[in-house]
Amino acid sequence: MDLIATPQSSRVLSLRPLGSSPCQPRPRTASRSERKDHQTSDLPIETERLLLRVFTPADAVRYHSYRSLPETVRYMYRDPMTMDQAVERMESYAKLEFDNEGDVYFLAIQPKHTQELAGEILFKRGSVRGKQGEIGWSLHPDSVGNGYVTEAAHALLKYGFEHFGFHRVCARIDAENVASVNIAERLGMRREAHLMETDYFNDRWGDECVCTQCSQLILFITKVRARRLARCATPRETSGFRTIHSLLTRF
Repeated sequence: MDLIATPQSSRVLSLRPLGSSPCQPRPRTASRSERKDHQTSDLPIETERLLLRVFTPADAVRYHSYRSLPETVRYMYRDPMTMDQAVERMESYAKLEFDNEGDVYFLAIQPKHTQELAGEILFKRGSVRGKQGEIGWSLHPDSVGNGYVTEAAHALLKYGFEHFGFHRVCARIDAENVASVNIAERLGMRREAHLMETDYFNDRWGDECVCTQCSQLILFITKVRARRLARCATPRETSGFRTIHSLLTRF
């Protein structure tokens, strides 16, 4: 589904702290180049089998090879991409501008055993004040079935909460895209809503599933998993972990 999240901002009255000087210089705002350095300083993101890296012009042909397929863009509510559009996207994706509401942060998914692009994964920034983000992904058909999206999304969610400081991340998925809904649930995301007929494309109305994860939840899951791996779990601890896991996947 198209990514949208534009809550209206409220007017805020700013007061100068008591005792501060009216002539006190304002803090220096980071330049665009400094912000970009911060946004790329930890790239590529590395997992067991993957690199999540910045797109390059060399990715254009491979990118076009799957984004031009009707079955790939079916749930994106977009027409298949032309080669010229793919070349233009490489330049815009490489900028990684991610400061304002609506900005999108695209990364290429590359298996370590090859230089070939497997797909893409992204964040879209929602409310800056509310620390809201949105995650999405797309994969080349010949890379499907390897668990790449689950592995990449798990790493990017962690990056979003720790690096960008998101409080909440959602995935908005066409309800007929069962594979992506299952991925979101495997990631521990909670299915919050099923929205009826939220978009219209090619003479078809589409429903949308909204799956979410909050920073406190992923921190809790990470701590439970780390505790379980750090020591040999007793039957009682294992039973407790299963109970916690069943609760997390239920809500």
